[in-house]
Amino acid sequence: MSHFIKRFNYSNNVVGSVNLINAAVNHDVKCFVFTSSIAVYGAGQSPMTEDMTPMPEDSYGIAKYSVEIGTESVA
Repeated sequence: MSHFIKRFNYSNNVVGSVNLINAAVNHDVKCFVFTSSIAVYGAGQSPMTEDMTPMPEDSYGIAKYSVEIGTESVA
């Protein structure tokens, strides 16, 4: 993956999500819905379920999973 795409991925998925989460916390938002991606589970078995252990294999999946972890800390 090119350096530009990795930087865009990080900026868009991690920094953008953190900005939204911080704004929600600062404005006392009661409900925040974050949609992640199947990419957090990697190329595991099919069918995939939410009780599977996340094992992201690329920068996109890692970015999405890091935001999932971050949202759990403010929930």
